[in-house]
Amino acid sequence: MIGRRKTARLLRVQQLENRWLLASDVGFCLPSPPSEREVPGLFAQPQAPLAAGGSATNPAAPYDPSGAGWVTPLDALQVLIYLVAVQRGESPTAEAQAQFDVNRDGAVTPLDALQVISEIGQAQRSGFSAINVPQVTLLQGAGDDGVVDDLSVQLSLLPGVQTVYVAVAGADGLSSPEEITLLREGNSLALSHEELLARLGPIADGPVELQFWTDDPQRLARTHLTVAYQAPEPPPRPDRILWSEGAENGTRNVIDRTHSAYPLIQSAVRAAGHRAFHLAHSSPALNGFEIDRTIRVEEDTQLYFMSRLGWAATGQVAEVQLSTNGGASWPHTLYSQAGSGYSGEGAFALRQVDLSAFSGQDIRLRFIYQVKSGSYYPQTDPGFGWYVDNIQIGNYVEKIIYDIGNPTAYQQQYLEYINRARADALAEARRLANLTDRQITAVYTSFGIAPRDIVFQYTQQVNSGEIARRAPPLSFNAALLEAAQLHTQALYTNRFQGHNSSAKPPAPFRSGYGPRERASALGYVGGVAENVYSHSRSVAYGHAAFAVDWGGESPGHPDYNPLFAGQGMQNPAGHRLNLHNDRANEIGIGVINATNGPVGPQLVTQDFGLAGNSTFITGVVFEDLNGNRFYDIGEGRPDVRVDVDGSGYYAISASSGGYSVPVSADGRYTVTFSGAGFETYTVTSQVSAGRNVKVDYLV
Repeated sequence: MIGRRKTARLLRVQQLENRWLLASDVGFCLPSPPSEREVPGLFAQPQAPLAAGGSATNPAAPYDPSGAGWVTPLDALQVLIYLVAVQRGESPTAEAQAQFDVNRDGAVTPLDALQVISEIGQAQRSGFSAINVPQVTLLQGAGDDGVVDDLSVQLSLLPGVQTVYVAVAGADGLSSPEEITLLREGNSLALSHEELLARLGPIADGPVELQFWTDDPQRLARTHLTVAYQAPEPPPRPDRILWSEGAENGTRNVIDRTHSAYPLIQSAVRAAGHRAFHLAHSSPALNGFEIDRTIRVEEDTQLYFMSRLGWAATGQVAEVQLSTNGGASWPHTLYSQAGSGYSGEGAFALRQVDLSAFSGQDIRLRFIYQVKSGSYYPQTDPGFGWYVDNIQIGNYVEKIIYDIGNPTAYQQQYLEYINRARADALAEARRLANLTDRQITAVYTSFGIAPRDIVFQYTQQVNSGEIARRAPPLSFNAALLEAAQLHTQALYTNRFQGHNSSAKPPAPFRSGYGPRERASALGYVGGVAENVYSHSRSVAYGHAAFAVDWGGESPGHPDYNPLFAGQGMQNPAGHRLNLHNDRANEIGIGVINATNGPVGPQLVTQDFGLAGNSTFITGVVFEDLNGNRFYDIGEGRPDVRVDVDGSGYYAISASSGGYSVPVSADGRYTVTFSGAGFETYTVTSQVSAGRNVKVDYLV
């Protein structure tokens, strides 16, 4: 049997060779040898690659070399004419060879003409009188790199077509045929990218061939569309928060596992709103709280929370732990921060933990504070332990506004004078020495201050390290702002100048309170230094009074400097030292423009915050109406949004134009100003050594 089959195969080949000879004689039956008109593909010029944004029509239909849309005996004849032309010495193009290579084996032979005839015969035996080959248009062209990311196509069909099929050939072979007839409208069929994927499933990146044909699911006469495909980037998932809590609901949504000696929920230290969680150690036992909800993690789920670890020993550790068995055990520690041994962080910082490793699992979370080794701070007072606020679980974080209060234009201008002075102490000395304001120069004369002595004292103090030549800019703090304004009100009402609260001070102060006690009563945690002046005449006048520090001397003071004796400036110059204190990073300023007996016409209090370990990008939004490149009364612009990438906060410029946004670490930050009818402005700023940075927006 094997020998007979081999003999039969040889006979068929011989018969085919005879047919080739007959085909070569076709030219004798034609009026003349095949011309360019008769075999256009043979002499065609190579086509340019598909341009960006272009489209492809009927890219390859090998059973229809004539391009008529039907497979007929004329298509077989086209193949034979092509072969005659080649036999007579014509040089075919690569495109022409591909056009007549019906079986796509890389060579054009009489077998290709026979393949066309065979396909026509098969169609007739199956009851189809004609074979339609769809014309296919790729609706979105390739990009500059020749890659397509959208496989949407339009098919043109001839009348009489009953069904339409599609399949894809890729790295995994040829898919099963998928009927798409229902998408047809008349003689046209639109197949979108999304519909294609829904029917054929995901398509791998790389060379992809789409095949389209009609009527018979086994038909070989097909249109082939071959492209370099790369799946488009999936659209971002919609913003979604699965769970959030900022302690505003008390313990309703959490399980309290703290010691009964102090409350889990407090209002003294918070990132936003009115409350925050507080964990401390009245004893060395573990303290914490558990989120009272089981959460199904998604592929992009993150945990966000605002954190502030205050006074804590190095053995006191704040942690976030995760359970996948309903809280029976907590083997996964997602976040851990040990105490610094001193006052710790001066502001809240945004913390972010990626939960995607637990995608598809049900989890529970808890925040715990434990003593792992050594000694611990047993205090539960404000500033001690771990504060947690604004917990969010989802694929994005809703930033919270950072509130500096609502400073007036006078308070803002004082701050601008101070921050300019801190930017360069020696430049400030020269500026003060060259003032021409008659009210200020009259005071110089009254106290016997020689302008050169101002420069001399500043130079001596910078060289000795008593003041920093360059100190970081100060940020307004809402609690300090309120404390300074209330104390200024007390100075005005009770007609005095001093640092301790007088009788019947404004609430919540008590008689005898000093600067730190007043700030603490309003929720500020940290040291405070203070300047007060009840006899200023303007912002420029008050600033000069503090910076020059005109007044008497104190020879008995341990910091008295004999080099400065008799120069008309306070010795030691405490107000000047406060202005240039390198450790200060926040401030509150109170201003009242009024006269009450011996005080006025302007009273001012400056409370310098020494919170430590808090860093701000701060500045002012203003319109320079007088062109002096400096902030003046009436130039501040409110309601501009300030976003800092990487911070959990944003700011809205106050009525004075001032703003501040806390940041949690050194690095480069992108700062964006937007809204209020002004052009969006973006700038990059570098934070180093935990020092504040000033970024102004001159609109």
